[in-house]
Amino acid sequence: MPTVRLSQAQVEKIKAPKSKTQYLDQNLTGFMAVAYPSGRVSYAVRGRVNGEDKLITIGKHPALTVAAAKEIARGLINQMHQGIDPKQAKEQQLQLDKALGVTLSEMVESYLNARQLKSEYDYRNCITKYLSDWLDKPIRSITRKSYEARYIHVRNTVSQASATKLHRYLSAILNWAKADEIAGERLITENVTDVVKDKRYSAAVKPRSKYLEAPQIESLMDYFTRYRVHPEWKPDGVSEQGCAYILLLLYTGLRRKEALSLKQEDIDYHNKVFIVREPKNGIDHYVPMSFAVEGILKSQRNSSPWLFPSKVTNSHWADPRKQVEKINEASGVKFSLHDLRRTFATHARLLGMDYDLIRRSMNHKSGGSITDSYIVERVGLIRPVFDKIAEGFEEYSYGNFTGKELPQEYYDNLADLTSDNEDDECKPDRLTKLQMGKSVVVHSSKKHDIFVDEVARWAEANQLYVYCGDRTQYAGHKRSKWYNPFHKKLKTLGRDTVCDLYKENLSDELKAQISELKGKALGCWCHPKRCHCDYLVELANNQTN
Repeated sequence: MPTVRLSQAQVEKIKAPKSKTQYLDQNLTGFMAVAYPSGRVSYAVRGRVNGEDKLITIGKHPALTVAAAKEIARGLINQMHQGIDPKQAKEQQLQLDKALGVTLSEMVESYLNARQLKSEYDYRNCITKYLSDWLDKPIRSITRKSYEARYIHVRNTVSQASATKLHRYLSAILNWAKADEIAGERLITENVTDVVKDKRYSAAVKPRSKYLEAPQIESLMDYFTRYRVHPEWKPDGVSEQGCAYILLLLYTGLRRKEALSLKQEDIDYHNKVFIVREPKNGIDHYVPMSFAVEGILKSQRNSSPWLFPSKVTNSHWADPRKQVEKINEASGVKFSLHDLRRTFATHARLLGMDYDLIRRSMNHKSGGSITDSYIVERVGLIRPVFDKIAEGFEEYSYGNFTGKELPQEYYDNLADLTSDNEDDECKPDRLTKLQMGKSVVVHSSKKHDIFVDEVARWAEANQLYVYCGDRTQYAGHKRSKWYNPFHKKLKTLGRDTVCDLYKENLSDELKAQISELKGKALGCWCHPKRCHCDYLVELANNQTN
């Protein structure tokens, strides 16, 4: 183990020894050059830490000069004098660097696993969509400048709403990371998303207010209940499950995931109520069934525990977006899923429902009122909202109302059929005629499963009621053989033309069966306006026995 004055020239003169040889430096105690039989020369330093001998390799010659190797050796010797093992210190630093090098993807997973958010899917989708190239980056490498540029890019190329959502989600994740501490060192010391606030960028998003007006609801209902059952209808990619899902949202105002995650076991057909578990506000939502909603739910009965099962997994249907796009295209009515929720709320209000009842119906938090803990009372309280929506939409679907809002008295006095006016001879005339064995026209609308038209109620009780309208998918009506096939053109041709076309085109086969209608109350949705049933009544009453 020769001791020499190690210099660059001296190291370059070292020949390959027969066995490993250490050349100790005269000037720096512990520093050495180690020569190997292969001709390789490396630098090392020897010292003691807490009484233990330590030999640490510094680097190889000629990649590392003697001067550079000595400088490193002095630092290692200084550490050993302080009782620090350089090998352990290096390993600890590597582990610390690795820990502090956590990527954005890893932090997203850590945040979502810890928080158990209902919006987890939206978090993942948003971060992946707009920050996919950052997912494998250490979060320490994300700068204020790079985030500012990305925020502006999303705002300008997508929308302010998308930029604001990204900002909110990433800010929450980085605040979570900011609280992490590794070996006494903070993972990050600032949240780079603060640059948006510091530079006073506007993150405000104008609340959406779009909803479907009555004519749009009419068009949508036309597609669901008429066009899809027409003999000339051609499949357009819209499934029955897709139709039922959209109608359920329209009739109940449920959120997207609330409807998707409904279970068969949470539907009580006897008490006409179903339960939405774990909604957004965390309070189970008890939803009353209107006649329309009951029909929708029954149409989706299946062997799966889910009302809307997935075709590829054992869970519920996860993503209805493609069906929404196809329904938009097929029906000609453009809407988003949340537009349906606003439609429910808006039309409930237009139909005269109290604001507080609408809020309760949509399961918005009410401040923790003790009344909310009484489920039975709450269900009974909000049931009229759902019934009113079902009745209103049913009327829209038949074109009986195409304006923006229904008059308040519309349901209290439908077409004057329940009027107390002594001069109104309509009801006595029709009832007297029916009791005398004549045929009459009645209105088919029901309220709480009871006919609004008193003559229709009497006819039903005496088994004299005959429905003569088209199929209503969720109100329990099957298409009558007496229905008017031209009613779909009511808006374009007008009522008189549609009724005249029916009269001109009624088949001889049906005319031969007209005796079936003699002495019956013929139900349709038009009365007291002109109706195709008027012609049927004329034929039936003019028939000789």
